[in-house]
Amino acid sequence: GLSIAHVSDWHLGYKIDLPYFEEVARRVNALDCDLICIAGDLFEKKTGYDWTSAVYGRLRAEHGVYFCLGNHDAYLQDTAHIRALLTAAGLVDVGQRCVEIVVRGERVVLAGNELPWITPAADISHAPARSKADGGPLRIALLHTPDEIVWARRHDFDLALAGHTHGG
Repeated sequence: GLSIAHVSDWHLGYKIDLPYFEEVARRVNALDCDLICIAGDLFEKKTGYDWTSAVYGRLRAEHGVYFCLGNHDAYLQDTAHIRALLTAAGLVDVGQRCVEIVVRGERVVLAGNELPWITPAADISHAPARSKADGGPLRIALLHTPDEIVWARRHDFDLALAGHTHGG
């Protein structure tokens, strides 16, 4: 019963104008999902920073909007500022960490991996342990590149959401 809107690679500040992204945000919100997960490449150029509130800040999900960064975000050499912009807009950064939330009484762990461009990946050792008795919480990994599926498997994630390939 958990619904997730998974988006990535919007590359704000490149060739597409603001009204397009405002419409995409409106449509994502219209899905009325429990979670929104953004898997990197949120920005292409620093000019896209001006659109943070109008686009990412408008995203709404009952249990939060989560993000990790991607290679194009790293290429801007401004990741601390990007994280600050996005968290100020109400998003939750899971790029190098994990968070636990509760959705309808069920625990969910979300963790991010931005390797190989931004290190380290989230430290999963502090996440709630799996047990044979209850199986533990659902584990969701936000990866920018699907190449990090090996990391997700090694840390026993139930679902890995990746970007980078633009739908490939």
